[in-house]
Amino acid sequence: MAGYKSVIFNPLDNSDAASSALAAASDAGSKASTASDKASKASVAAAGVASDASDALSAASDALSKVTAASDKASKASVAAADGSNALSKITARSAVWDEASDASSKASEALSRITARSAVWDRKTMMLDFMGYSSVVADGDGMRFAIPGDLSGFNLVSCGAHVFTPPTSGVMQIRISNITAASEVLTSNLTIDATESDTVTAASQAVIDTGEDDVQTGVELRVYASDAASGAKGLQFRLGWQKP
Repeated sequence: MAGYKSVIFNPLDNSDAASSALAAASDAGSKASTASDKASKASVAAAGVASDASDALSAASDALSKVTAASDKASKASVAAADGSNALSKITARSAVWDEASDASSKASEALSRITARSAVWDRKTMMLDFMGYSSVVADGDGMRFAIPGDLSGFNLVSCGAHVFTPPTSGVMQIRISNITAASEVLTSNLTIDATESDTVTAASQAVIDTGEDDVQTGVELRVYASDAASGAKGLQFRLGWQKP
């Protein structure tokens, strides 16, 4: 036939190319499978990381809660410490007041003791009876008679004594105190002044006051006198100590 060319196709002529294409396709599939496997592992890893991140976030949240709770406790502890400090300040202040009160009480007690001691002195009075000259010779019966004044009413006789300004040369002087109003003796043992001595305080025998006859009232008459003057004594003087019971 004129103008046409006859061509004969042989499929075997492209077999190498097809084989190469097939091999490439297989390699691509293998790589795709590998990539898919990696993607799957990456997805699993990502899920694990997400889970770890979630756990970490949960732990952080729990830690934050604990920190918040600790902060609240610390705040309360700070308030409590401030209250404690305030209470301590008040206690310290009150302690100072108590110390002052104790000191005042101690001083008041000391003052009371002094007042009591002085009161005992104020409630005690001494009467000196000097009725004759220092150079006058003492004779039997010498002495004096007197009435108790109002400021000694209710007092008790608690001490007595006598003195001569020239001691007796011999014998023992005997001195008595008599209650003229009650007709009684105030002493159960007389005052005495020994020979060569001047005062009853050094006598071998000391006077004893009868506690049943020692109290006096205003106007009661007493007599103090030498019932035995011994020999040579001059200038007799008496002293009587009174105390309010």
